[in-house]
Amino acid sequence: MDYLYLIGTCLIIFLLINFLFKSKTIAARIGYTFAVIISIFLIFAGIMYVGWNYGDGGNGGRHRPTEFKYIHVVNTAGKPRYAVLRYTYPLGHIISDTLYMGEKGNNNTAVFELPISIADSSFLHDFALNILDTAHKAVNHYTEVEFLKSSESMPKVPDKRKADLWVLEIK
Repeated sequence: MDYLYLIGTCLIIFLLINFLFKSKTIAARIGYTFAVIISIFLIFAGIMYVGWNYGDGGNGGRHRPTEFKYIHVVNTAGKPRYAVLRYTYPLGHIISDTLYMGEKGNNNTAVFELPISIADSSFLHDFALNILDTAHKAVNHYTEVEFLKSSESMPKVPDKRKADLWVLEIK
């Protein structure tokens, strides 16, 4: 179907060229048609290139590196445990986020009830987690599978200010 639109657009361009340049030969009109089509293609290709590489806040667009990401595990007595995942990007003084999974906390956090279900775990795929366990003052390394398994047995935390686990890096 897309090819029909493309062919139709080319025919319309050819008809417009024919209407505008009636005194020219058919070869010249076909040449003008190709020139217009190639010009339009190059303009849209340039727009797409700029949007893809430099859009989404600048600084390299989709290829910009993340500064840090962390998971803050929260628990209150008698209530379910939650993990708050936060992505932070260096965009001047602006904090931006592209992750909106689970329940939204604010514009740059996503809240997951623990244990994290497989359906909510796509953000962990292909990541290695270096988690700071504040109780033991140590950095523990997890793959996404190990993190999902360990989320079922995370220690309880009395309030949000004393989180037991922080993800310092997601590589």
